[in-house]
Amino acid sequence: MYYLCHAIVLILCGILITTSRADHVIEDDGSEPSQSMFCKNVRSQHSLNIQEIMGLWYGSEIIAHTESSPGTYYYDTCVLIHLTDITQQMATTTERVSYGAHKKSPHLRQDPQNRFLHLGWEEKDNNLEYTLNYTEANPGLWMSIGDQHGTMLDLQYRQFRGTIQVAKAVHDHIVLTFCDFKVNSTFFTIVLTRQKQGLGEDGLRSIRSLLARRGLATDSIRKVCSSSATHIISSITFSIVLSLILFLHSN
Repeated sequence: MYYLCHAIVLILCGILITTSRADHVIEDDGSEPSQSMFCKNVRSQHSLNIQEIMGLWYGSEIIAHTESSPGTYYYDTCVLIHLTDITQQMATTTERVSYGAHKKSPHLRQDPQNRFLHLGWEEKDNNLEYTLNYTEANPGLWMSIGDQHGTMLDLQYRQFRGTIQVAKAVHDHIVLTFCDFKVNSTFFTIVLTRQKQGLGEDGLRSIRSLLARRGLATDSIRKVCSSSATHIISSITFSIVLSLILFLHSN
């Protein structure tokens, strides 16, 4: 019944996000959060071939939707995302735990549309692993199940409990919106590409416009896996050297 319950919760989660209701939710401090603070439905892509988006992706930029420090920031780091279909492994694990290796799991028999993904996030020397659940009826809405694992837990990482919506998926880039169920928590979109150099600025502006049309504000932008930061540092260094030369000549 465990995975069947998760499938039911996933469907209810989709309904919750679509309606964006927050009438009876109470925060830990007893206050009632405003409706606007909850995860917004970004109209996740329904026509989605999951197998085509499996594999390695490079981060291009991370767009924060809940920060109060607007601006564009360049990071000397690269975010790598690796997506893997682990439906069969989950089925095998369930079979062994429940009935032994030669018996089929009743959970998957009851809900044949239930699917599972592994999302690996790597950044510098740290990593984080997510287990995600989705259904064939709504392949663009993934729900985090269980705890995350990896070395990022040593960095005072706060466990993510929420959804990842596939806002856009095409052959060379995908757009994933992470939203934690807890109010005032994680809410950001990451743009991923197959090539390390990322998307051009025109493509990125188009994605930000898409998110804006779906009600997501761009509070700040974090550039990753890009040579732009190196170019900026080089320009600053050149300016300093040039100023120094001019100063020496003037004396």
